[in-house]
Amino acid sequence: MNLILRVLEPGMLQTMLVVAAGMMIPLERRSRSQLRIGVGILAGFLFGGFLSGLDVGRFGVSPSVFYLVEDLLILGLVFLFFVFCTKLSFADCYYAMTDTFVVQHGVVCIWNILRNSVLSVLGPVGSALCGWVLYAALGWPMVYLINKRMTVEGHYRVSRGRAVIMTLVVLLLAMVLPLTLGAMEADLDSAAAMVCEAYAFCACILVLALQLSLRSEAKLLAALSTERRIRQKMQEQYELSRENIDQINRRCHDLRHQIAGLRFMEDAESRNGVLNEIEQSVMIYDTAVKTGNEVLDTVLTEKSLICARNQITWTCMADGSGLRSISPVDLYTVLGNALDNAIESSKKLDVGRRIIRVVVQQVVGGTFIQISNYYDSLVSGSDGHFQTTKEDKENHGFGLTSIEQIVQRYGGTITIETDNGIFLLSILIPAAVPNEP
Repeated sequence: MNLILRVLEPGMLQTMLVVAAGMMIPLERRSRSQLRIGVGILAGFLFGGFLSGLDVGRFGVSPSVFYLVEDLLILGLVFLFFVFCTKLSFADCYYAMTDTFVVQHGVVCIWNILRNSVLSVLGPVGSALCGWVLYAALGWPMVYLINKRMTVEGHYRVSRGRAVIMTLVVLLLAMVLPLTLGAMEADLDSAAAMVCEAYAFCACILVLALQLSLRSEAKLLAALSTERRIRQKMQEQYELSRENIDQINRRCHDLRHQIAGLRFMEDAESRNGVLNEIEQSVMIYDTAVKTGNEVLDTVLTEKSLICARNQITWTCMADGSGLRSISPVDLYTVLGNALDNAIESSKKLDVGRRIIRVVVQQVVGGTFIQISNYYDSLVSGSDGHFQTTKEDKENHGFGLTSIEQIVQRYGGTITIETDNGIFLLSILIPAAVPNEP
């Protein structure tokens, strides 16, 4: 009977394994994860019962040293439990282990307060049952809050440095704080001991709040870093596109003059036919658009060439004279992303529906840009934005977000309409561009 009570008692190892099992619900797990979790919890409960039955005096060390070693052993076992059941990296497993301990330790503090007060009349069995009820009522909701805010596609994706820092913080909570409180509680009355437990609980909540705050900050910094990379790539792509198109146009201009000169030579009629074919074949590359804006000329010429190679019908009416106050990178990013999305969508359709229409015109108060194309399917995210349909969602899907951010920075508006299989993107940029913050 005593062995069963020790196994089922809410000891540190048993409760940490239960909390860890809850942490694993949204994580990417290994094959047969349910069996792995079950085996791990069963083995942990048995080993936890064995640990609770050990006589500290037999080892010839002080209780503080014994419990310190025991805590380290339990933390290591929980780390191996995550490695055994999930596909997380070692850094993520360390991070999951630290969160597991913080939640477990916080619930233990509340349980100790209740056990030393209202639960004292229930006896060992009743106290143990109330402990497990407390973990279900308090521990798992805390786990849900952590995983909802801190996981991305089944992973924490934390750096090794951050995992080490959080491990040190947890070891501080696991060793220094409990040992200090234990020494203090020996000389304190029950009320003061409860205050110490409440203080430890608040410390755990503070650590969780700090982690959530740092995670939100990390997500924001990652988004800003991604935005900077996109803008840098757009800058490089714009410079390369402008250089390539200028070179193509110069070459095509020279070819036209060479072909015109050949016509005055004495040649057979067949030669004229061949020259006509050559002239027609190179005409596609001499499609430089003149809109009154060099950046707009570059991006429209570039995308028209891509459309021609992919059998996409391209119609364009553009006046870019009102867009000179927009920075080249911003304008290239907006038009480049919008047209890339239209081209990618059109390439999936039958040739007859591969049509892209571009309108850039001056209106009262600013410049109106409209891009329309046919589409087959769109994926809408939970935030109302359309998501990428590419497999690499981590490095794609920022196009419309980047467009929206840039347009809003210039005081403009963006609207998206979908009707009868037509995707219509409309942008209005005011003539008076406000200063950037």
